[in-house]
Amino acid sequence: KQLLWRTEEVAQRDQLIQQKERLYVELKAILARQPGPEVAEQLKAYQENLAEKQKQLKSMAAELHSNRQQVTTMKAEQESLLRGLSQLKRGYFAKQQRASDARAETAGGEEGDELSVLERGERGR
Repeated sequence: KQLLWRTEEVAQRDQLIQQKERLYVELKAILARQPGPEVAEQLKAYQENLAEKQKQLKSMAAELHSNRQQVTTMKAEQESLLRGLSQLKRGYFAKQQRASDARAETAGGEEGDELSVLERGERGR
């Protein structure tokens, strides 16, 4: 009887040992999948890099906004200068036309004089 009892006890202990070994292997597999300290360091480096890139992005966005405002200002200034140039041209050509009309009137009053006709020919060149 004692032999049977010892055999059963040994069998139970073997089952317990096998169960604990299976549990140990499972836990070992779970730990193998867990990130180690090098992954934590790499994650920290990535976070620092991300923070730096976000700072750069914010700075570049501000610079882009500033440049867009500058472009808008310069376009408005260009339009203003073009309008001024157009007005200046119109004024210049109107003045030239008035001067030409005035010369034609003074030349028209001296038609009988041959010398005046020659002078008008010289001025026309």
